[in-house]
Amino acid sequence: QYVHHVVFRGLKSLLHEVAFYHINSETLVLSDSIQEIDKDYAQEVTDDNENNDKSHQLIHQHVSKIMKLFSFVSGIYNKPNVPLFYRLSIGDKKIIKNSIQQIIDNFNFNKMIISHGPLYLTDAFD
Repeated sequence: QYVHHVVFRGLKSLLHEVAFYHINSETLVLSDSIQEIDKDYAQEVTDDNENNDKSHQLIHQHVSKIMKLFSFVSGIYNKPNVPLFYRLSIGDKKIIKNSIQQIIDNFNFNKMIISHGPLYLTDAFD
């Protein structure tokens, strides 16, 4: 086997988070349970090189500010964290903690890929 996984159970949502662990590269892969939005990421998402007129620039500046505000309120601005909307969807904390403990106990990861944020290529467990 090259990949292991843990399903996060205990969410009120119909969707489940799955954490994947690639053994050979010691990489943990997460989609929504951990997110991080920094100022550079917020700007990249709102950049539009094809439309440089003032109205588009103004729209992009506002979208960037909204993204920053949303990520700050969610607790994911400039730090990897469990976003607020995800924390609010937890139904059974004991089951979620068990899933997290499975990752800690069984996945010897050094790198982490999160779908909403930067790559962590060293010391990701820290």
